[in-house]
Amino acid sequence: IQNKKYYIKNPIHQNYGHVKCLEKALNLPENKFIPIVCIPSTAKINIKSKSHIARIYDLIEIIHSYTTTIIENPEIIYNQIKSANKTDSETKRQHINNVKELQNNNRNIYDPTKCLRCGGELVKRNGKYGAFLGCSNYPKCRYTKNINC
Repeated sequence: IQNKKYYIKNPIHQNYGHVKCLEKALNLPENKFIPIVCIPSTAKINIKSKSHIARIYDLIEIIHSYTTTIIENPEIIYNQIKSANKTDSETKRQHINNVKELQNNNRNIYDPTKCLRCGGELVKRNGKYGAFLGCSNYPKCRYTKNINC
């Protein structure tokens, strides 16, 4: 949505809270976590420390840049998280209502016809490997998207 501003709480602070919660629940030291905050490509941020922030189009590359194994047995961690989940119906119902409310408030934030990098229109183009969607701001923006996505 053009010219609309959405204010959210500081995602770095939220991420820190998530790491602290996981640290306590899983009994792991803080250095076992890589806190990455992923934001939409068109979001304007006003945060001084950008060391843990990734634009959505850079996320996979950033994840793949970490090559050191931090946790030896991810299955154990998975089972710990799964067992810590709240499963009572009232908590689930409350969570679903909260998610629906957020969706209603942010209904039109993602637009599949817009470029994730610059917000330009995605237009159908033909290349040597077939049709694809490309940003209308080419060559300034070289974002492309497979039509099948």
